[in-house]
Amino acid sequence: MIPANAAISSSDSGTAVLARFIGSQSILWIAAAVLLLVVPEAVISVVFGEPPGVPAIVVARLFGAELTALAIASAVTRDATRLVPGNGLFAAYLASNTLGFAVTIVAAARGVLRPAGMILVPLYLLYAVGFAIFWIRAPRAGDRG
Repeated sequence: MIPANAAISSSDSGTAVLARFIGSQSILWIAAAVLLLVVPEAVISVVFGEPPGVPAIVVARLFGAELTALAIASAVTRDATRLVPGNGLFAAYLASNTLGFAVTIVAAARGVLRPAGMILVPLYLLYAVGFAIFWIRAPRAGDRG
């Protein structure tokens, strides 16, 4: 276990990059959350090209609420948590982005997403691949003293 007051060494530069990576995703999440909470009709129309019904608006607002929680949790923990394989928060980031990519690629393949909604595919891919790379390169238990 690494003491909380341990000096940061050059080997921690990957941790700093990961914190910025998580921070960038937090910014995207909070922006999407605000839009989904405030103007869900507009977001649904831009992404899917269909006028939304009441159930879709409710689901969009619920998703906005969940994104708000994720963004806050990410902002609060990105510097405080050592995200290494086996860490539940890290696994959640990796799973969330991998599943998000899978869902958006299927939606794109089925023609459900409008061109504006297609931005979700590379965003989820970027973060899924990024977290996979961090997962592969992260130090394992026993690698640090």
